[in-house]
Amino acid sequence: MSSLKYVIGAGLLLDKALANWHDADATQALVRVEIGQKPDYGFDLSALDAVTPETGTAFVAWGPQFLNFRRLELMGLLKERGLKMPPLLCTGAVVSPQATIGENTVVGAGSTVAATARIGFNCVIGEGCRIGFGSRVDASVWMGDDVQVGMQARVGSNSVLGNRTSVAQSATVGRFCVLDSSTPPLPKVAPKTFYMAGFRDPVVIIDGHVDQPSAGG
Repeated sequence: MSSLKYVIGAGLLLDKALANWHDADATQALVRVEIGQKPDYGFDLSALDAVTPETGTAFVAWGPQFLNFRRLELMGLLKERGLKMPPLLCTGAVVSPQATIGENTVVGAGSTVAATARIGFNCVIGEGCRIGFGSRVDASVWMGDDVQVGMQARVGSNSVLGNRTSVAQSATVGRFCVLDSSTPPLPKVAPKTFYMAGFRDPVVIIDGHVDQPSAGG
C-alpha cells in the first residue's frame, strides 16, 4: 500500500480529519486536498487531478449537507477513480474485532463499537458515541457526539442523529430521518421523519410533500 493518504474536504472538518489521521498513524504521509463548492452546490474538482490509486488511498471529510449526500457524492467520485478508502478509527476509539466498519467511515475518539455491530460505508460516528451489541448502522449515516445506539437497534441510511441522541435497544430508525436529543424513545421511526426543535410533532415527508407539524410546545 502506498504511504500517501489524501484527505479531501474543506474547512475545519478537513483540518480535524488530518489531525485524526496523523494521530492514528504518524508514519503515513498526509496530503491535504481542499475542495471548493460553487454557488450552485457543485464541487470544484480540479484539486483531484493528482489524486490517483497509484499514489495513495483517500478519505473524505465533509459535513452532513443534504443528509450526508454531498460526502457520499465525493466518495463516489473517488471510488470511480479506483481509490481505496479505509475507515478512520480515531485515537481512543474502541472497536470490537467482531464489529464491521465500512469504507470512508470515521469512528470518533472515545467512541465504542460493540461486538457484531455493523457500520456501513461513508458514516460519521462522532466522539463519545456508543454503538451497542449487534446493532446496525446503514450507509452514510451521520452521528454527532455522545450518541447512544442500543443493542440490536438499526439506523437507516442517510439519517442524521444530532448530539446526545439516543436510539433504544431493538429500535428501528428508517432511512432519511433527522433525530435530535429531544426525540422520544420510540420503538420505530418511519422513514423520512424529521424531529425538529420548535415543533411539537415531527415533520414527515410523504411522496415529496411535507406533512406540516404543529408549531410550539
